Amino acid sequence: MNAEEAVIVLYDDPGKCYHAARKRGCACGAGHWTMMDAKLGEQERIEHVFGQETGGTYGDPVRYYKQK
Repeated sequence: MNAEEAVIVLYDDPGKCYHAARKRGCACGAGHWTMMDAKLGEQERIEHVFGQETGGTYGDPVRYYKQK
């Protein structure tokens, strides 16, 4: 499976924690970007472009999940 097929992406920052993001079913990215949303711990839910959260604080994608 690849990132385009994924509904949920699980990120791992070694030694810290996991971060998950869910693909949004909206036209927010105007067909140019895959939009995701995530809840960052106890903070507000955010919307971001797929790949924007890769590296840094959230780590790298390690698993992709899709709906049956």
